[in-house]
Amino acid sequence: MHTSKLLFVIIFIATVPSLLAANVTSFSATGHSREVQLHWEASEISDVVRFDVLRNGLLAMRIPVSGGDYTWSDREVQNDRPYTYTLTAVLADGRREIVGSVSAMPSFDAYTVDEYRLYQNYPNPFNPETTIEVDVAQDGYASLTVYDILGQKVAQPLSGNLARGKYSVLFDGRDLPSGVYLYQLQAGSFVDHKKMALLK
Repeated sequence: MHTSKLLFVIIFIATVPSLLAANVTSFSATGHSREVQLHWEASEISDVVRFDVLRNGLLAMRIPVSGGDYTWSDREVQNDRPYTYTLTAVLADGRREIVGSVSAMPSFDAYTVDEYRLYQNYPNPFNPETTIEVDVAQDGYASLTVYDILGQKVAQPLSGNLARGKYSVLFDGRDLPSGVYLYQLQAGSFVDHKKMALLK
């Protein structure tokens, strides 16, 4: 009786299709400022139609199969927070194979500031707070100003003589109505602006 049960289990396992359809030889994550760069190499992926990248358990990007070497940069992250990425191979018949997981933490000190840059606020849309980050390439006066859709100034969360470096500003819109706002970084001859949405 015990022998036939054991034989049944062996046969059952042998007939289950293998999920090892993607041979990923490397999978890494590198943290920069407001960015995590993922890289992986894969071979023997004839049955794989795409790779899904999950950030902290939620789908962040779907990447179609295009060869053996892959790089993707996640810019929807905040500095000094840990992120775990899970790489999943999706097969033509719908099966999914978890390839592996890696972790990284973006950081302000990940690289030296060498140019002015205004980042997209995060989260966006927001209610009532959002984070805006800027890179200041030279010592001197710089300002970060928020305008409503009519071009009227509603806030200036950052201004003054700033040292070269990276700055993170928490903007609070609790006293403002819902709507689209513009925020602008001005430093010397550099001017850039982006949109953000306040939803209450």
